[in-house]
Amino acid sequence: MWRPAALAGALFAAACAAPPPIPPAAPLPRPGDTWTYRLAERPIGRAPAQSSYVVKVAASSAASIFDQASRDGGPPIDWTHHRGQYIGLQGVAIFSPYLAVFENPVPGTSTSGIEGCFFRYQCVTRSMVVGWEAIQVPAGSFDALKVTVEQEWKLRPLPRAAHEEGVLRLTIWYSPQAKRAVKVSSRLSGQGGRPPFDADFDLELTSYQLK
Repeated sequence: MWRPAALAGALFAAACAAPPPIPPAAPLPRPGDTWTYRLAERPIGRAPAQSSYVVKVAASSAASIFDQASRDGGPPIDWTHHRGQYIGLQGVAIFSPYLAVFENPVPGTSTSGIEGCFFRYQCVTRSMVVGWEAIQVPAGSFDALKVTVEQEWKLRPLPRAAHEEGVLRLTIWYSPQAKRAVKVSSRLSGQGGRPPFDADFDLELTSYQLK
């Protein structure tokens, strides 16, 4: 039979051994929320380039976020972001930019079978939630959730075509405070010159405005 003192001691020990609580998911972005990033690219076969990358929310719900992204004031590229993990192309390769507001990713968990392969390519994509860390970007300091993504890709060869394959590695930092990814580092390696997309770049938040 448990005695009060023994029970209290057991509960205290269990509390000490329990993992730290997961920070709650951030409130969803609202129409008009805007993020400005510095995009530094290293395109294959071309000189490095730097540009401004601006994202603005047009509509938001519990199921999806519709936003528009533009580079250096050019025509906006629309995208509907949904729950879950995926790689998409919105002026630059993106990975679930609102992941940490749609859900509470648990450090140490991994996901495979992620969306994000393109015509004539075969891909295997997996992610890992690394954990929380402090990060500094031009927009300020943030407590951010770090996620890594690795995509192995192969080009379905045409007759007598050279075999082409490679690996895309993404590292993304998500901030509940900023309601979006605040930094993305992308590196591409492989054999041959036709990866699914240009993906050697760094994206860092320089400013943001939330409604």
